[in-house]
Amino acid sequence: LPSGEVMRLGARVRVRNTDGSVHHEVVTTYEPGERYAVRMEVGPPASRLMSGIEEDVRLAPEGEGTRVTRRFTTRARSGWTWPLVWLVTHVLLKPAVRRHDRGVAAALAREGPGP
Repeated sequence: LPSGEVMRLGARVRVRNTDGSVHHEVVTTYEPGERYAVRMEVGPPASRLMSGIEEDVRLAPEGEGTRVTRRFTTRARSGWTWPLVWLVTHVLLKPAVRRHDRGVAAALAREGPGP
């Protein structure tokens, strides 16, 4: 979130991706410490195929840490675009999410446990 902004229902977040591209996310669900969900606003060319991507994130205590479970839902514009949306999701989105998660895990390992 931008400096000074708090996580809350309806918050709009500008995200800079590792490839330099930018997208926006809107918080659609917020249950502090348990769950949050965002709707990613997609622009062209992806917006020609899909109306958006939703991410649901669940947080659960596990041992000394927290298990984070992420689930993505894509919304194809039509039955005709669904095969391309599936391809984009499985060929581009899944590997990008895995890279992101590995980067977060590495950063957390460098920083050590939180307060």
